[in-house]
Amino acid sequence: YHSFYVGATGEIAPGVWLGGRFKVLNGIADLSTSNRELRFLTDEEYYQTTLEANYSLNGTGSLEYNGLNNDSGIDLNNGNFDFDQLFADNYGIAVDLGIKMRYDRLTLAFSALDLGAITWREDASNLSLNGRFDYAGLDVIKDALNENTSSIAIRDSVEAAFSVEETNLSYSTALPAKFYISGAFDLSEQMQLGGLVYVERFREKTIPTFGLSLNTRLSRLLSLGGLYAYNEQE
Repeated sequence: YHSFYVGATGEIAPGVWLGGRFKVLNGIADLSTSNRELRFLTDEEYYQTTLEANYSLNGTGSLEYNGLNNDSGIDLNNGNFDFDQLFADNYGIAVDLGIKMRYDRLTLAFSALDLGAITWREDASNLSLNGRFDYAGLDVIKDALNENTSSIAIRDSVEAAFSVEETNLSYSTALPAKFYISGAFDLSEQMQLGGLVYVERFREKTIPTFGLSLNTRLSRLLSLGGLYAYNEQE
């Protein structure tokens, strides 16, 4: 997507600065999910296998479902995307906000970026998969992978149990929101201690990062610093 913005910043009180940006977004292409529930369960007592689905796939272009017995499964046609056509009828808005405060030897700052979403309208396609399938066999995976009459029957039964709906409705996706909290303390005229907390939030997932830094000024032209950072990833 593209982002076009207008922003302003200024000192609203002694030692306090406030800034912000208003952004207009234009989406180029997207492929994303909304409902994301797929469960493969085995009963603890009877070993019955259950497959449950509440899954939605959205995209710009043509999404075509060809069934489980078709090698292609789901086809995605992006509409012959060409970089000569970088603008589409997919618009959204977002804002960036930030504040910085300075008191004596302490500086604190907070910012929130990319608070917004894009609505996808042009060539929007949607596939929704809903249903439940129960299989009483002991080795459903082995049977389903074998290319024989039994596996074909199983796939036919799975396909009959699930309802796949194809639509062309507009939908929205949120941007990954980013939050920064930082601080710096002047230990002396030459040395500064700093800290940072960064959090990225996308859908139900939150990714935090923490940092601690120390910087010292050796001369008017030379500074030496170090940074330790921790990032939590799955």
